[in-house]
Amino acid sequence: MGTSNRTHPSENFNCFFLEVILLHASHKPLYISTVITSIINGIALVFATVGNSIILTVVLRTTALQTCSNLFLGNLVLSDLLVGAMVQPLFIIYKTGEILGKYSCVAHALFSTCAWLCAGVSFLTLTALNCERHIAIFAPLRYKTLVTSRSVIIISFFIWLLSLLLVSSRFYGFSSIAFYAVGCTIIVISLITFLVISVRIHRVVQRHRKQIAVSHPSNLGSWQRQAREAGHARNVAWVTSIFFACYLPTLIIMITYTIVGYTVELKTVYLWSDALVFLNSSFNPAIYCWRNKGIRKAVFKVLDLKRKASIQPNEQASPECSKSAGCVIDSVSDKIPSARSTDQLGKYN
Repeated sequence: MGTSNRTHPSENFNCFFLEVILLHASHKPLYISTVITSIINGIALVFATVGNSIILTVVLRTTALQTCSNLFLGNLVLSDLLVGAMVQPLFIIYKTGEILGKYSCVAHALFSTCAWLCAGVSFLTLTALNCERHIAIFAPLRYKTLVTSRSVIIISFFIWLLSLLLVSSRFYGFSSIAFYAVGCTIIVISLITFLVISVRIHRVVQRHRKQIAVSHPSNLGSWQRQAREAGHARNVAWVTSIFFACYLPTLIIMITYTIVGYTVELKTVYLWSDALVFLNSSFNPAIYCWRNKGIRKAVFKVLDLKRKASIQPNEQASPECSKSAGCVIDSVSDKIPSARSTDQLGKYN
């Protein structure tokens, strides 16, 4: 199927695995929402593409940032980059066709497939990243054995393969309701995993604050290292929390779809939930720079090099970054006090 010129306002039909409700001028809220969200995505795709390209570049170019944690982060950045480079342009093409009365089934199917592929990769990668932080904190002596660059690359490849197989299954008869049920299950499992790990890490952080304050100087190094890892994990939680907040409306819509079916009202709300999800890919580069001192320094250096149009040696980012236990986000570690006095250590937050 290619382009359709069907215009009846209540007409529903299928495009491959997708249920379609064509845009019509009589659907004013839907029509206005389509125009506005297309403009929003047109602006946001620039930030998503440029921002994630810069983050991916600095991670690949800066040796100090090439840790196991940042390999997972790079996988997430790649997914966000594809949102800006492919998903949002396809959304605009598909919606522009609807507005002009020239609906493209191919563009619609490609958009939906790429969007869900990137969503699946993001969910699974964030789950893996939170598990990696959990190992770094609760099994530090086994970290080097359990978490290696090779294992992270294998897991990342498996994440892309699993997501690709899942979205491709819709072309081979997997119903939308079944697909949404699987999608909701993955989201819920990821959310539960995140919440459990976050609660455990929060308890560790609280315990470390007390132990650092009263610890003997000979034990300060160990407590500070564990506190630093907990700080990294807390900041991973920032990224994950914002991600889940952006996807929450989509989760509610998916559940609603399985109950009441596809309606004009649901399609209108879906437009805005999609826009929020895609905006997350534009927010993430700013979040990485905000919470990660190493990435922030490397990004500023790249931007400064471009401004000066000259070549300078790469600056090594964040000497506190440990390759053994990763360094995803380290702004909190900067706040860890030195071992000069117990009183100073007691002020760590």
